[in-house]
Amino acid sequence: MTDRNSLSMHPAPSDGAEHRRASRLAVRIPARMTTSAAWSVVCRVADLSALGVRIETTTPLSPGRAVLITLPGARPREAAVAWSDGNQSGCYFAEPLAADSLASLVARFAEPEPPSVHLVVLD
Repeated sequence: MTDRNSLSMHPAPSDGAEHRRASRLAVRIPARMTTSAAWSVVCRVADLSALGVRIETTTPLSPGRAVLITLPGARPREAAVAWSDGNQSGCYFAEPLAADSLASLVARFAEPEPPSVHLVVLD
């Protein structure tokens, strides 16, 4: 495999990703997923790395299934479903996403960090 790229942004929450080889970044990206059977659905990318995505769909996917994932402004990327849990699935890309493409997508679609909460105690 080729070198993995990473960015120093806030990582996505862990979802049993101890086998993951690249940190994923929290995003909200509208995308399209297509299968070899020409079935196509709009999905949402919830986190992203150079090596893969966690997507949310309305239809559960089977691990091992080959898919094409089309991100905004990019050509369809070949991927395979690594895991699935209800409407969420983790997919890994056949070829890593280029560092400049990753940076551009994260800059446009990064999930904002939750606001800080300060507790004020009044006597």
